[in-house]
Amino acid sequence: MATDRELLSEAKEVIKKQNELLERLGEEALLLGSVIATTDQNKLVVTSSGESYVVLPLPGVGIGDQVWMVPATKQIVQKVSRSGTGPLVEVKRAVEGQSIAEIDVGGRPMLVTLAKGLKVEQGDRVMLDHSGSVVVAMIEKAKKPALVPTVAPVQWHEVGGCREAKQRVIEAIELPYKHPKLFAGYGRKPPKGILFYGPPGCGKTLLGKAIATSLGSAGGFISVKGPELLDPYVGVAEANIRALFRHAEAWKAKSGKPGVIFIDEADALLAARGTAHNYMGQTIVPMFLTEMQGLEESGAIVILATNRHDILDPAIIRDGRIDAKIEIPRPDKDDAAEILAIHIDGKPLARGVAKVPMAKNVAEDLYRDGMPKLPFSGALLEGLVAKASDHAIRRDLDCKAQTPSGLCPGDFVYAMAQTYKQEGVTVPSGM
Repeated sequence: MATDRELLSEAKEVIKKQNELLERLGEEALLLGSVIATTDQNKLVVTSSGESYVVLPLPGVGIGDQVWMVPATKQIVQKVSRSGTGPLVEVKRAVEGQSIAEIDVGGRPMLVTLAKGLKVEQGDRVMLDHSGSVVVAMIEKAKKPALVPTVAPVQWHEVGGCREAKQRVIEAIELPYKHPKLFAGYGRKPPKGILFYGPPGCGKTLLGKAIATSLGSAGGFISVKGPELLDPYVGVAEANIRALFRHAEAWKAKSGKPGVIFIDEADALLAARGTAHNYMGQTIVPMFLTEMQGLEESGAIVILATNRHDILDPAIIRDGRIDAKIEIPRPDKDDAAEILAIHIDGKPLARGVAKVPMAKNVAEDLYRDGMPKLPFSGALLEGLVAKASDHAIRRDLDCKAQTPSGLCPGDFVYAMAQTYKQEGVTVPSGM
């Protein structure tokens, strides 16, 4: 049995060796590094000052953690708390099935590692560690544009009026896709995009849906409004734009048909750069131009709709990008009669009343010389039919009718009077 003197001597020897080790460790320069990966031998890969080290593991330390380490002995001394001051970047691409993401640093793509348990998507705003090698926190999820992957098919006969516009659309969009060999013989390619401009409510969106239906692409009709794609965070609007084109590519790969990207209120998104109308255009417009440049591969058609085509960036609407510029004007009398007949169709009519003659009579009254001028549009005429239907419903309720008595000319006289009031126009006497 060891004596007390021997035990004391052994203890002093252990303390001496520990002190020597601590002194030696203290003389080594400690490096602050970030754990970026693990090896097959369960060791950790630490990066610091542009150098990488394979070090022994330490309980509680994983990918994304910051550590103090001794480079000579490849030992981790201590795990340190994250400072939270790493750079903020946008994810350009997430590598599927791997904990890796692509970011952009000064225009140069770079791959970074994701901290354990972290999942990111294109357009997300994330924070890197101090070394810029590891994504350590999610800051902002990318907002997804309001995609409309499926719409009810719209046939050409369901689009009232717009006779000249419909003909130009068919010639510009439908014929090149339905007769590719003929157009190829003349060296003509299907257009990348078209511009609809004109007053609101005159059928621009309806025409877009009809184009998608005629091409068999109703399921790939992607409808958004320009302001929906904007975002105050740097890079998110650009990510939203990319998402539109990726969705169109996915539809083309799935169906073989071109996707139709319809952007309403395009002036809010693509106004001329350097103007008061587009304070974010320095990055958004170039991104949109880049995606338009690749449309031959994706097989998408871009339709821009606006009532301020004069402020769109000239680079967007030049030939080769937007190949057809089509005005959608307010309906004339014949257009109005056609639009009214479409909205009356399917509604009950009074005995002795026919759809087309009644629609023509209403249009005649609306456009008659001496009548107040209204801001005619398809939306206003649809609302006129709705007001007439509401009047007929109230009449049937007052009469305690069990079945609809049907629309009659008197219902439209009431609806016209209400429309004049709605638009702030003096109601003609006799209404």
